Amino acid sequence: MYKAKSFILKVIIGFMSIAIIAICAIAFIPGSLESKEKTTDGDSELSSTTSVDTSVFADNVQDGQILQCFCWSYNEIMEYLPKIADQGFTAIQTSPVQVCKEATVGQTAKGSWWAYYQPAAFTIDDTGDNALGTPEEFQAMCEMAHSYGVKVLVDVVANHLGNQWVADSLCERSYYYEWEIAGMSAPADKNAKEGEPGYIPYTGEYWKFPNGESSTVPVIDTYYYKDTLKFHPYLIQDNDEPGNVTQGNIGMMDLDTSDPVVQDAVADYLEELISYGVDGFRFDAAKHIETQWDSISSDFWPYVMDRAETAARNAGRELYAYGEILNRPGIGRSLSWYTNNNVAITDSGMGHNIVENGGSGHSSFNGADGNNYADYKEHMVT
Repeated sequence: MYKAKSFILKVIIGFMSIAIIAICAIAFIPGSLESKEKTTDGDSELSSTTSVDTSVFADNVQDGQILQCFCWSYNEIMEYLPKIADQGFTAIQTSPVQVCKEATVGQTAKGSWWAYYQPAAFTIDDTGDNALGTPEEFQAMCEMAHSYGVKVLVDVVANHLGNQWVADSLCERSYYYEWEIAGMSAPADKNAKEGEPGYIPYTGEYWKFPNGESSTVPVIDTYYYKDTLKFHPYLIQDNDEPGNVTQGNIGMMDLDTSDPVVQDAVADYLEELISYGVDGFRFDAAKHIETQWDSISSDFWPYVMDRAETAARNAGRELYAYGEILNRPGIGRSLSWYTNNNVAITDSGMGHNIVENGGSGHSSFNGADGNNYADYKEHMVT
């Protein structure tokens, strides 16, 4: 369980339609979000309802403030929801809730945050070894947030799946959860022999670290199923190559997001999240997923967003989504390719400038690659 300490950065900014993220990462300052009501016997008590004046909240996420609960467990979020609502946050954002490539229970946030960004599957983690919590706790958190008028966003990793020590290998758990994406004809079976459905192609070799030590996990021959594998061929990602930025490898196996199997897996997951009460998403590494206007194009964004928006409407909610466009979208690419798919964009450089300059910031890229972030302020998150 991650320890409870925290800090909240309050920022006032001129662009009223910029969504602002306040990051509470890894730990809080004790007492800064204290919100428990003490009973006469000294026990703490939390209520699922609140008298918080929700009229102070922004009408939508884009015009409000998002509290990024980086590596907070679902129970920790529930513990502090009364104070979060009292401080006027429009939404909270969780770390990725997908099945991790390895257990995080018993680990510190500082040492294992990266595991959440190397998922093994497109479903809420139900392994019992995820430090964030269980699906039941996740749903309870969503319900409690809504009772306080706070929306719930989830960080979604759709560009890649976790590796198994080396960049061009797929983690073992994916062979059980996402066996079709792994190119298999059946879920993994440790007892299956080579050539049989469910066979896991262990090489028998162990990944060697630079210091000479070995991992304890044998390397899997990811390309054993190369003819049916749903990933892009191994290629190092490069921001300055328009095709490469979306087709290249960023240290994990890069999903072929043009493939219907992959698209359905992502869309099914977004619908699952919405069924649990989620109001929107942050798409990790969004710039590495091609749009319909790229030189190597696909209908990934219109397809998954249409399904998610339909699911949200059916649930009586308005979907909000934004994507991580780190630094710049890439030479010859436009930010509008994302905003035209109803996906807002990040300007991480602006947030950095705000912190560095004592509360005043500016757009981080002014046309350096043909894009001016200031032109997208109504679709910007910083």
